[in-house]
Amino acid sequence: MRAMCLDFPDDTITHEQTLQYMFGPAFLVAPVVEKGARKRKVYLPRGRWYYFWSNEIFSGGRFVEVEAPLDKLPLFVREGSIIPTGQETEYVFEKPLDTLEIHFYKGDRPTNFELYEDDGLTYQYEKGKSIKLKMSLKCNNEIEARIGFPEGNYKLDLKSVKLVI
Repeated sequence: MRAMCLDFPDDTITHEQTLQYMFGPAFLVAPVVEKGARKRKVYLPRGRWYYFWSNEIFSGGRFVEVEAPLDKLPLFVREGSIIPTGQETEYVFEKPLDTLEIHFYKGDRPTNFELYEDDGLTYQYEKGKSIKLKMSLKCNNEIEARIGFPEGNYKLDLKSVKLVI
């Protein structure tokens, strides 16, 4: 979690946006801080941004206004991002991850992502019980999404992997 101006130092408008932030390299988060508000004005730095909840594409370098119901935090994904997700759960170990969705957000630059998994409970990762999965995305005239072979000796009990482009 960091101030937007750290990712976009040449965009002086980001220096003034103290109520929205970057979460990792992909997510722009704009919490609703006004009591009773159901819309949120958000500044998007240059580039293309995908509204997480609908995949609507917004051009950056401007302010946009989005709906902000109580159950949906205004959340944008930076173009060229790769986001793995699992099924919704109440807590981490409620049920095993059986379906992995990998969301590829088209962008102008090639991008890479490495997914790391271990059991989440023990120190077995120190003995190599982990797995890494490398992914990449290139978008020119065609979209090329790649997922490498798993590296490591931890077994994921996945029933399916769904690619979302």
